[in-house]
Amino acid sequence: VAVYHKPMRPHTSGKALGRNSYKWAETFYRAGFDLIMESDSHVMKRTLPLKPFTGGGEDFKAAPNDPNATVYLGEGCWGAPLRRADVNYSWTVGTAAFNGFDWLHVTPGAIFDKTVKVGNVAQVGEVNPENPYRNPKGLELWAPNGGDKVLRIPAD
Repeated sequence: VAVYHKPMRPHTSGKALGRNSYKWAETFYRAGFDLIMESDSHVMKRTLPLKPFTGGGEDFKAAPNDPNATVYLGEGCWGAPLRRADVNYSWTVGTAAFNGFDWLHVTPGAIFDKTVKVGNVAQVGEVNPENPYRNPKGLELWAPNGGDKVLRIPAD
């Protein structure tokens, strides 16, 4: 897992493509990074597992069966002004503009991600210390494009 601020491919038209940050994509791929968490754009996103690819105009291509492929999450926001989630790529699972964060559960077999919306904090119960990754009452999770609320990234 790597976490950094400037996204390689922002999912908002208000941010420029990161040419210098893209230089890291090949390193992440060769090293077999399973998950990258990006920030800065003030929108939420989830991608398919990706590999760098310069032949298609999007600089990445979906590679769901490639053990070296990387899922990119982000580009979160909590309290800063939201931007429009108005840029999508062929490998984007979903984008949205809301305040939230990604909640990870790392196990020997997989990484599990839940994207938490924070607009209803007063209605959310406490986390159970006996089962800390169980959703507290009232927790609102994002399901990109009506898909899964929990993303499972297998360990390899």
